[in-house]
Amino acid sequence: MLRYIYLGLSFYKFQTFKAFIAFFTFLLSNISIVQSQCAGGDNTIDVCDKYSDLSNRTFNLFNILSGAPQPGGIWSTTNSLNLNALNTNTGIVDLWKINRFGEHLFIYTNEACGESASVTLQLGGYAGEDNIDGSANACNGNPKVNLFNFIGSPEPDVVPDSNGLWIGDPMGNAPPQETLNGNLFNAELADIGEYDFIYMVPNVGSCQGYSSKVKLEVHPKANSGEPIDIVVCTTDDLSSFTNLDLATRLVNEDPFGIWSENGTGQIDNEMDHFINVQEINQNFGYGEYGFHYTVFPTNPVCPIAMTEVLITILPVLDGNIDIPNYCLEEEYLVTLNYDQSILPDGLYELVYSINSTLGVQQINTDIDLINGLGMFIIPSSSVPVNEPIEIDIIGIQGTMPEQDVCNNVLVQSKTFMVSDPTIPDDNYLSANELFLCRLDNPTVNELKDLENVIDQQIEWFDTAEGGEPLSVQNLLKDNATYYAQIYLESECIIDPERTPVTVDLGHCNPEDYDFYIPDGFSPNNDGRNDTFFIPNIEKIFPDFTLEIFNRYGNSLFKGNIDNPAWNGSKNGKNIAPNGVYFYIVRFNKTGYNPKQGRLYLNR
Repeated sequence: MLRYIYLGLSFYKFQTFKAFIAFFTFLLSNISIVQSQCAGGDNTIDVCDKYSDLSNRTFNLFNILSGAPQPGGIWSTTNSLNLNALNTNTGIVDLWKINRFGEHLFIYTNEACGESASVTLQLGGYAGEDNIDGSANACNGNPKVNLFNFIGSPEPDVVPDSNGLWIGDPMGNAPPQETLNGNLFNAELADIGEYDFIYMVPNVGSCQGYSSKVKLEVHPKANSGEPIDIVVCTTDDLSSFTNLDLATRLVNEDPFGIWSENGTGQIDNEMDHFINVQEINQNFGYGEYGFHYTVFPTNPVCPIAMTEVLITILPVLDGNIDIPNYCLEEEYLVTLNYDQSILPDGLYELVYSINSTLGVQQINTDIDLINGLGMFIIPSSSVPVNEPIEIDIIGIQGTMPEQDVCNNVLVQSKTFMVSDPTIPDDNYLSANELFLCRLDNPTVNELKDLENVIDQQIEWFDTAEGGEPLSVQNLLKDNATYYAQIYLESECIIDPERTPVTVDLGHCNPEDYDFYIPDGFSPNNDGRNDTFFIPNIEKIFPDFTLEIFNRYGNSLFKGNIDNPAWNGSKNGKNIAPNGVYFYIVRFNKTGYNPKQGRLYLNR
């Protein structure tokens, strides 16, 4: 009994479970059906004349969805150009901002059910308004005339659709086919005159197509001509430009234009077109001077035309180069002095040539020109040795700031030499001693009598090393040693060892200098002949001695180079009386014997 009861209970539970599963499945199915309606259904709508109703500026796409869409979703569009017209949260779209006729697709997505629905908008076209009353004008200098500019509505925000078709009006004066590219008309290719255009938008769905017409007049552009500029140098002879007619410096210009300029004072009035270039150069110097020819168009649709005739007066490099002779392996520095009144300071690229047995080499170098001075170095590889080399500046161009410079460089070429020093084989001095007379006041110039050179030169020093070369006007000193150092003309030292020369200034021949011994004196303090002395004895016989005796043989005075004159006293104390006295002179020089004589003292 219990077994059947259990089996019956189990069967009942099984049947009940089957019914629950079926109910639950039915419930889920109905829930899914309800959720699939949250995005609504797809729909299509035609809007033919969007500008006729202001409510089209707030067109509600949500209301166009079919079914029962639920709010809270997001709107999107397949055309990004429509995003500026669409509120993606509300589905409100400003149809006035969609300026392209045709089909536009908007999609509504509700994340609550993960479903989407779309609204297809068939938007009718707007072709704008006719413009055939003569207000459409273009300039034949304009290659891209936008025809949409002529068919707009006077109402704000009412804009013709941009995706229609422009054609020439076959019933009017259609422009040449090659002048029309979409909405752009090439007025440069067209002749001056009137042209007829049609802009068409086609039927869209149930919406009728439209067209508008444009009558466009192409006006001649103003032509101020092509300039023929003038380039001269500030050092040129400009006498042929003292009455320059600017009209001759234009080609193909329209007549009746006006001339103007700024700064030179050459143009007196609008009809004046004569200038004096020479006067401009004298008053203002180098620079660029613009003179403007202006032509006004016959219709304001064309711009005013202006051509500038440029008078360029170029600065000039006028100066000289200084380069000494150099020794091998030194830097070969060139100094450029120039007239800074006709060439501005700055960084320049200099072009110069080197002419030698290696041929003519052209070299470019940078040079700073400041306050009339600049310097540059010649590469040693470009310079041969022991031969004349010519350097010539042939061009210059300003780099910082950029500056054109006259091609006519007014700098004379210069010749120099690079020497390879060698020690001469022969002795370049004829002696190492020099005997002179100090009475001749000999100078360093006398040392040159010892020089035995042809292509070299010698400088003299009073030191074995260092020091400065002596001037040839310096007086020589007795028993002094002087030193010779030999150079090439390029100042290259050939012999680094200086050669000594000793000078003896005591070689004076008495007969050559009227040497004599006086025979008396008068020591009375009248300023005349107050002492007994032998003229020039200290120079001719610097080692002499002099002794004075009275008639009794007593010595009264002993003299030498340090005490050469007797004042008439007895050994510097008592006064010697008038009378005859005797002297002995010892010359102390080879070849000269002592000499004795008498003298008379008379007070």
